[in-house]
Amino acid sequence: MKTCLPAVMCDASTDPLSLNLGFGRVVGSVKCCNKDLCNSQTLPTPADPESNGLQCYSCDSSACRNKVQCVGVENRCFNGTDCVNCFSELDSMIIPGFNFTDGPTCCEGNFCNSVSTTRLSVFPLLLGLISLIFIY
Repeated sequence: MKTCLPAVMCDASTDPLSLNLGFGRVVGSVKCCNKDLCNSQTLPTPADPESNGLQCYSCDSSACRNKVQCVGVENRCFNGTDCVNCFSELDSMIIPGFNFTDGPTCCEGNFCNSVSTTRLSVFPLLLGLISLIFIY
C-alpha cells in the first residue's frame, strides 16, 4: 500500500507496523518521505513474527473474552470502543496523534485490556438509583 499519511505516523518510529485483529493480523513496514512521488520503491514484507509472550483480549461479534497471543513487535494491548487487541509500539504512539477526545488507549501487560476497563462501572448506576430513592 502506498499513500499519504499524517506526520505522526512517520515521526513515531521506524519499527514494523503490526496489529492483531483477533481474526487476522496486519503486518507491514512504514517508510516515509516528503517529496513528490518519492514512494515509488517497494518495501520488503516483514518476516513472520514469533510469539513474544504477551496476551491480550480480543472481541468477536458476541463478546470480548477471546484471548490472542501477540507476536513480534506487538507489545501493547489496545482498548477501543468494543474493540480490544494487540498493537505494536508504533501503533500505540500513533493513536494520540489523532486527538481522540475519548478514544482508544494502549496498555502494557498480559490482559491489561480487560473488558472491565473499557465498560462503565455499575457504581454510577447504583449512586443514581440511591439518589432517586432519597429524592422521591
